[in-house]
Amino acid sequence: MKVTREKEEQSQVWLTIEMTQEEVESSLEESYRRLVKKVKVPGFRKGKTPRLILERHVGKESLFDDAIDHMLPEVYQKAIKEQAIEPIARPEIDIAQTEPLVFKAVISVMPTVELGDYRSIRMTPEEVKIGDSDVDSVIEQIRHQKANWQPVERAVEDGDLTVMDIESSIDENPFINRKEMQYQVLTDSPYPAPGFSQQLVGTKSNEEKEFKLQFPQDDTRNELAGKEVNFKIKVVEVKEEILPELNDDLAREVNPEISGLTQLRENIAEDLKKRGEQKVNDDFETNLGDEAVSLSTVEFPPVMVEVEIDRILQEQLQRWQQSFENYL
Repeated sequence: MKVTREKEEQSQVWLTIEMTQEEVESSLEESYRRLVKKVKVPGFRKGKTPRLILERHVGKESLFDDAIDHMLPEVYQKAIKEQAIEPIARPEIDIAQTEPLVFKAVISVMPTVELGDYRSIRMTPEEVKIGDSDVDSVIEQIRHQKANWQPVERAVEDGDLTVMDIESSIDENPFINRKEMQYQVLTDSPYPAPGFSQQLVGTKSNEEKEFKLQFPQDDTRNELAGKEVNFKIKVVEVKEEILPELNDDLAREVNPEISGLTQLRENIAEDLKKRGEQKVNDDFETNLGDEAVSLSTVEFPPVMVEVEIDRILQEQLQRWQQSFENYL
C-alpha cells in the first residue's frame, strides 16, 4: 500500500491510497472464503464451490465490492496512522480507479487557529456601584412577596388581583376556559394576550364583558402569531394588594437572625455587590475572548458547517413540533 499526501487546506487532508495487486488479491481471496460459505451454487455443496464458478454465479463485481467493503476500514486506519492524521469526522472516500486499485480520501481534521496580537488588547472590568435605589428596589420586591390581598368594592385598577370566569376561542377552537381563575392585572403583561389587562381595568365585581384581541404577527408562540382571540369574562371578585410596613419586624420576618431593617439593607447591598461583581467578571471574560477572536483567524473544515446546520435545523424542528400545524 502506498499513501500519498496530496494537499491540505481548510483543515482537510487529501490522501491518495494505492493498493498493490497482492493486497487486492488477498482481499478477494478472503471475500471468496466468506461468500462460498453463504452462497448455494447448484451442483456443489455449500463451501465447496471453486472460486471461478462462484465468481460466475454471483458476478465478479459482487466479489470485488465485498472485498473493498471489508478492506477499506483497515486500509483507512493504516493510512491515517502512517500520516499521523487525527480525523474529527467520517472521511469522504472514492474509488479513483480499479487497476491498480486507488482510493481518494478527504479527511477533516481539527480547525487550525492563528492567534492575532492579543497582547495588544487593553480592557478593564467595570466598577460595581450599588446605590440606595438598588437596595430600595429589592426591598420593594420583598414587600410585594409578603403582601396580603384584601377584597374591595370598586372597579379594577392596575396591580389588582381579580378572580374571574373566562371563556375564549381562536378560530372557533377553545383557547382558555376556566372558572374562578386568579389573574393579576398588569397593564404591560402580554398574557394571555396583549391588551388583556387593559380590558379588565375599570370593570367591577359581577360585571361581564366580551372583547376581541389580536396576537402580533411576530409572536414567539408561532401557533398564535397573527390570530384573533374572542374573550368573554365575568369578574367575580376584585382584590387590592396590601403591602406590609417597612420596619424591623418585616426585616426579621425575612431573616430571623438579623437585628432589623438597617442590617437587612446592609445584607442586600453586600449580596447585590457580589452578584454585580460576578456578572462584571463574566462579561469581562466574554468581551476579552470576543476581542481575541476578532484578532485571530480560524480555518475549519466544511463538515463543521454541515454539523452546525443540522443542529440548527433540529432545534427549529423541535420548536415546530410543539405545534402540529406548523410542523406539517
